[in-house]
Amino acid sequence: WGQDAPLLHDTSEYGVYKGWWPESRKRIAPEEWAMARALHTGEVCPGEEVEIETFAGRRKTILNAAAPIFDEAGAIVGGVVAEMDITERKQLEDALRQAKAQMDTFLGMAAHELKTPLTSLLLGLQMAERRIRRAVQRGEDLAATGEPLLQQVMGAECQAERLNRLVNDLVDVSRVQAGKLE
Repeated sequence: WGQDAPLLHDTSEYGVYKGWWPESRKRIAPEEWAMARALHTGEVCPGEEVEIETFAGRRKTILNAAAPIFDEAGAIVGGVVAEMDITERKQLEDALRQAKAQMDTFLGMAAHELKTPLTSLLLGLQMAERRIRRAVQRGEDLAATGEPLLQQVMGAECQAERLNRLVNDLVDVSRVQAGKLE
């Protein structure tokens, strides 16, 4: 950095760096870099997440921190910068966010798919129960009411089997995710 105080505050060399603020996607101005601010203000600039393009043209996400170094008289004589490459961590976080969104979508669809046969099953059983109660109250012979009731119960059984298959599929999915089923 040199020993001349004005050189410490010169931000022109930061213009060669390509960096963006992740939230706004706005380019980082030369005077906004942590080291430039630390040298200018004399304050520590704690870790800030920034996206950069290396001189080799690769995009990375880094944590960038800087602090000024003072002499005995309290004048800024230099600075120290620390950077940590968190590109892989950010990629993993993004993948996790996407997986969670897909899981939420899947669970919403699964809930809808489970409700359809469950509603049919409950409706069929309720109708069969009402027919039986009416027949008993009227003193009817249940043999005469048997065929329609049998059809309703068979329909309810079919929906129960469908529901059972869907639940088994969900159990299998959870086993695969837990690594307990191939």
